[in-house]
Amino acid sequence: MRGTAIIALFDAVLIGVGLAILQVPLALPLAVIVFLTAFIPLIGATIAGILAALVALVANGPLVALIVVAIVIVVNQIEGDLLNPVVMAGALKLHPLVILVALTVGTILGGIAGAVLAVPLVAVGWAMIKVWDRPDQSITQRAKFSIRHWPQPAKPAEAAPLSARGGEPTIDGI
Repeated sequence: MRGTAIIALFDAVLIGVGLAILQVPLALPLAVIVFLTAFIPLIGATIAGILAALVALVANGPLVALIVVAIVIVVNQIEGDLLNPVVMAGALKLHPLVILVALTVGTILGGIAGAVLAVPLVAVGWAMIKVWDRPDQSITQRAKFSIRHWPQPAKPAEAAPLSARGGEPTIDGI
């Protein structure tokens, strides 16, 4: 989830800055919409970018709308081809190429649902292979606990004789 939020923030900031530079009205609310829809893989930020282009078309004309479309396309390409694999690889401890292939195969086989489920399924599969390949070290390092053999309390140290302590007994020496 953290990786998806980072990618969504990247989309929202770059598209929002582009909208603000082009003086498109409602640039901040449109950037928030881009952030929220970027949680839908592949099409979320694109749909929000189309909405931003429509607002730019109505408010500023066709040239600004085409520039907004170009900004959305460039940001989505950077996000999909570079940022998404790198961020998800760091979050899931997988190679970026594995993430890219999983997204591609998931999208081809299952559409949007496949794109949503591809990377988590690959991450779970990789975790299962790692555990299957070798035992989990955290399990072997746990302290042994048996119901039959309760840990014995530590024995108190023997008190030194009264003459060794030098004098009269004290209250706690009785």
